[in-house]
Formats: sequence, structure tokens, C-alpha cells
Amino acid sequence: MQESRGREIRDFATLQAELGKLQTQQAELKAAVDQEHRRVTQWTADHVDVGQLMTKVVALKSELEKATKELATLPVLPEGFSVVAEYLQVLKQKEEALVACRVSYKANS
Repeated sequence: MQESRGREIRDFATLQAELGKLQTQQAELKAAVDQEHRRVTQWTADHVDVGQLMTKVVALKSELEKATKELATLPVLPEGFSVVAEYLQVLKQKEEALVACRVSYKANS
């Protein structure tokens, strides 16, 4: 590379490589812009109509009420357990122990 009047002179291969990188970057940015444009268009279609929004709100509120009622019918976790997964793990271990005891009992009978 040479310098001419304080500016760097680059060879053709370097310029071609930089051009390729810039074209790739431009294509990626165009794709991102197109995707965001589609998202905004879809959001606009979904949320412009107030009546449609109110229908969605009512449906979601109904689902929430149904889920709340369903949740109220579920039994409370036994003391000593803070999450359901922990309780289920203990139940599984106890079930496996019970099966092992039954197998052992049948083998000894």
C-alpha cells in the first residue's frame, strides 16, 4: 500500500473484500428493516381497530377468570414444599421405593 498526499492507496483485492463486506452488511440491514416493517404492519393490523382490541381484552379477561377459578380448586402444597416440581420429585421417589418393595416382597414370598 502506498500513501498519496496523506491518504492510503489500497489495492484492488482489498477494495473488493471491503466492498463484499459492505454489500453483505447492507443486505443484512435491508432484511432487518423489511422484517421490522412486516412486524409494524402486523401490529398495526392487530391493534388499530378498537372494537377488535376490546374483543381480545374481553376474551383474555374471560380466560384469566377461568384460570383463576381452576387454580382455586387445586389443592395446596403440603408443608415443607415451596414448588410443585419438588413435591412431584418426592412423590416419584416414594413411588419408585414402593415398587422396589413390592418386587422384593414378591421375590421373598
